[in-house]
This record gives sequence, structure tokens and C-alpha cells, in this order.
Amino acid sequence: MHLDEQWFQVRKSKTESGIRIVPIADKVLPLWKEAINNSKCEYAITNVNGEFMGYDNFRKRYWTPFMQRLDLDYTVYETRHTCNSLLIMADCNPTVRKKIMGHKSKMDLGENVYGHIYIEKLIEAINLI
Repeated sequence: MHLDEQWFQVRKSKTESGIRIVPIADKVLPLWKEAINNSKCEYAITNVNGEFMGYDNFRKRYWTPFMQRLDLDYTVYETRHTCNSLLIMADCNPTVRKKIMGHKSKMDLGENVYGHIYIEKLIEAINLI
């Protein structure tokens, strides 16, 4: 977690393209800082023992109760759709948007091989939404 630089790295994913740097928007940075400060390990969201929490446990312990309190019925995965849609509506550069979303397979050769995008551009883009 690199809170001072406003990003974290996805180290484990279903696909290789899911392994990526994810920018943290200014408006949610305080929430991330609080989560890390309250954690007993390197992860922001942990189990009751302060250890790594897998997706299924996160969904059961945090996501489902949160959705129930809000009387909503969305999956965690749908947040990716929302983020992508909001970035599109904010006229985010398509290459930057793909990088944020981990859509490496959708990039053309020039974007994928030569299109190194710095974290500042990713943060700038995520702050559009």
C-alpha cells in the first residue's frame, strides 16, 4: 500500500491483467488511511484476527450487510462496471481508463507495449469521478 503516493497494487487476481496499480481518489483517501491505521497487517480490510481476508469472507462480512443496510442489491463486481461507466462519462482517456480497470487485453500493441502511464495520470483520471 502506497498511501503517500495514493495507490495500491492488486497482487492476486483471476487473470494476469487484473494484477495492476490502482489509484486512490482524493475523496476516499481518508477512508483508506483509517483502514490501514486500524489494521494489524499490510492489508486495509482484514478478518477479525487482523489478517488477510479473502473475497468470499469480505462479501459475507462487509459487503452483504452494507447492501442490506442501504436496501440495495449489488455485487462487489458491479462496482467495476460503475467505475468504468463513470470514467467513460467523464471523458477519461481510453488508455488510462483501461489501465485503471486492468483491461490490458483490450489495449492495442502500441498502448500495451509503449504506453507506460504514470501514477499521477491514473490519480488525475480517478479524481474525475
